[in-house]
Order: sequence, then structure tokens, then C-alpha cells
Amino acid sequence: MQELREMTRHREGLVERKTQVKNEIRKVLETAGYKLPPFEKKTKEIVRKLATDEKLTDEEIKEYSKLLGRKLTRIEAFILKQLLDLLNIIEEQIKEVENEIMKFLPEEAVELTKIPGIGPISAATIYAELGDVSRFESSKQAASYAGVSGLSRAGRPNFTTVSSRGISTYPAFYSLLQGPLRTRPNLMASIKPC
Repeated sequence: MQELREMTRHREGLVERKTQVKNEIRKVLETAGYKLPPFEKKTKEIVRKLATDEKLTDEEIKEYSKLLGRKLTRIEAFILKQLLDLLNIIEEQIKEVENEIMKFLPEEAVELTKIPGIGPISAATIYAELGDVSRFESSKQAASYAGVSGLSRAGRPNFTTVSSRGISTYPAFYSLLQGPLRTRPNLMASIKPC
């Protein structure tokens, strides 16, 4: 379990770095007046061309004319290319780590994938942080340990605040549950001890 926890936390760190690099790419493009969504399939190629000073096709210019900015300076293009290269490296590392995580995935974690919105990587992260849920007497106790039990506001659970106890210092687990908990407040109650 320790190895699985180390791997899922390492992956979370890589995902955070990926987000930072994407934000830096956006900043370079915005500084030069580009309004392109840089990570969509169609516009990724344009961003790559901008970084390598490759000429855009007439079709690309026509289709994206309102989203294009000024010509990047040599330094901006250099930085953009390096950031794109770094992004590719990080994305490859994330894939490698995810493949390793799948090797450590115990049957108990596979059971978590039966919950809508929880895939194998999320299940591995939850399992790595919570461990065997049968050690908890109730779903309330598990949620409290996870730091997502929240306070009640007007009879409705509040999952926007993380408690300072348990594993709440690990944002990976908390962020995994944010979506499902907002749409299904009784989600933790549906997780039965093994």
C-alpha cells in the first residue's frame, strides 16, 4: 500500500506541474495577443507552428484570424517551444506512472471503480489514502478521516472546506471527491465496508 500511495502522490505532483506548464504556455500566448485555446486538438498544431516559426496555412489563418495575435518574438517562440517540450515530457511521465499504478491496483480498489465517476487512477488514489474501508465503523467516519465530511449549512452538507485532520493535507484525495460529492451528497454512504 505504501508503494501505491507513493505512486499516486507522485502522479498528483506531475499533474500539478502539467497545469503550471499549461498556464505558462497560455501566458506566453496571451502576452502576444493570442486568444487560441492552446490545448484543443485543432489549435495544438497552430501553437506548435508558432513555437517553431513555421508558417501557418492559409486555411488556418482564415479559420483562426480573430484568435491570432502578433508574431512571437524570437525569445517568446523559444520559451514556447521549451514549454511545449516540457509539457510532452510531463505527459509521458504521467502515462508511465499511471501504467505503474495499474500494476499495484488491488482488488479492493477495483471495487471503487463501480462508483460512477471513479476510474482506476482515482480508485487507486482513494484506496492508497483510505486503505481498507472496513476499519471504519461508518461512512461518516471514513469521510471525516478523508477530511471531506464538511460542516452542515441549512441541513445540506458543505464540501467546500477541508478539515485540518486526517489526510486532508493531501489535495489529491479531496479534489477527487469534489465532483462526485457535489452531485451526489450521499456518495460516502454508498461505500460499504468490504
